[in-house]
Amino acid sequence: MPLSPEEIYKKVVEQVGPDGRLPMPPVAEWDTFPWEQVGDTWLPKVVQPPLEEEPPRHGEGDRRASGTASRARRTRSGATTAGW
Repeated sequence: MPLSPEEIYKKVVEQVGPDGRLPMPPVAEWDTFPWEQVGDTWLPKVVQPPLEEEPPRHGEGDRRASGTASRARRTRSGATTAGW
């Protein structure tokens, strides 16, 4: 049985206290985070030059796409996905 909104709220308050603030994930450490801390302030990250050659993406060149399968899959209706 899923928890009610009231039960979820109660669990959050039990974990983080009455102010209800969840801990901040370490987004500043993520490569895609567009800001960096410089001293006591946050500034946009410096734009990096383009790569000489970008690594191939899944499904490009001789790399197989991650969603493809070597054999046909059967759907709920019984149809196969072999022709897709």
